Amino acid sequence: MKSISSGCPVCGNPSVNRFFKAGSNTLATVVWAESTKEALEVKKHAQDYVQCLSCTHIWNYLFDWEEVPYGNKPNKMFNKGANWKLHIKEITENLIKYLPSFPTIIEIGCGNGDFINGLAEHYKSSGYFLGFDPSYESSDGNNLFEFHQRLFDPVDDVIKYKPNLIIMRHLIEHLNSPNAFIQSLAWASHLNKLSTYLFCEVPCVDRVYETHRVADFYYEHPSHFTSKSFSTLLEKSGEIIDIKKLYGQEVITGLLKLKPSSNQLDNYKFSLNISKDILNDVENIKYEIQKLIDSNKKIAIWGGTGKCAAFMHHYEIKLNDFPIVIDSDDRKVGTFVPGVGQKILHSSYLVENPVQVLIIPTQWRARDIIEECKSLNLSFESILIEHKGHLLEFTSYNHPY
Repeated sequence: MKSISSGCPVCGNPSVNRFFKAGSNTLATVVWAESTKEALEVKKHAQDYVQCLSCTHIWNYLFDWEEVPYGNKPNKMFNKGANWKLHIKEITENLIKYLPSFPTIIEIGCGNGDFINGLAEHYKSSGYFLGFDPSYESSDGNNLFEFHQRLFDPVDDVIKYKPNLIIMRHLIEHLNSPNAFIQSLAWASHLNKLSTYLFCEVPCVDRVYETHRVADFYYEHPSHFTSKSFSTLLEKSGEIIDIKKLYGQEVITGLLKLKPSSNQLDNYKFSLNISKDILNDVENIKYEIQKLIDSNKKIAIWGGTGKCAAFMHHYEIKLNDFPIVIDSDDRKVGTFVPGVGQKILHSSYLVENPVQVLIIPTQWRARDIIEECKSLNLSFESILIEHKGHLLEFTSYNHPY
């Protein structure tokens, strides 16, 4: 079996069992061939379904989103059955309980727009109703909602439109990374400082265990949700309000209040503070580097590649600023610093061409480098390392190296 390096798209667990090796088959629902010949010539795609041994999710790990032409082949879903209409009515009435009198509602993957249009009708258009779908089916000018013929961006669009409710019906089973998508919705909702609900509805494959039916498994559905994997997916992105198996237990629906975990929020605060400090530190070290340049002292930098090159990139050091770059690694000597251009010289160059200041960007190797310098009887006025926004004297300041 090909390595499943990315792990389960719901929980990330890499331990799986091969559930159903379905071979290679054509697309099943977004082809719309206009002749037998055209239908027979449709490209085939590999289907190999595995099941996560942690959350029980089932997915085709060979799926490639780019192979499904959603932009010009709509996913036609039949919505006119009597029992299905009752199902739609039931979930619509339940959602309305959680919404204000003038809501902003977004349906991602709205198809022909029946569901979002029905909500707009209920509110008598007293609200803001938007549908997103890369297909062209919702171009009807009589729609009561604003249609966007494109993929929905889970961060930018949530921040822009500030929805009270996001609807994803029969959509997340089509996604490569449903967990990443929904967690992005939760994070964007947090940035908005707005209470946003998410309603998801997907086919439920629990009955496959009882019936062993295989018609559920076609290429456009890379993900197949069990009750357990669906709950696992939603609980990662907020507070679950309700989960129900409906329509003869063939679909499972979930309503949750989107919010990041407390751990994510704590890490965000920490990361934000560190990020601000680092940006300030970079500007301060640029200032200190310029003072070194202005001092007209002879300076060498040890390294030339890796961390040394990165040091010069981040602090915008030019070739003429510090022309002397040295290293004791014969494999690097004679090559040139990537992106900056100095020729890397052997450390023995400093024996006949002494410098006053040595900068060591690879702090964790500084003690070994200093020992090498001693072996060559090299001495310096200053040996400097980067630490907490300053170029510090290695031998006289407190640091972890």
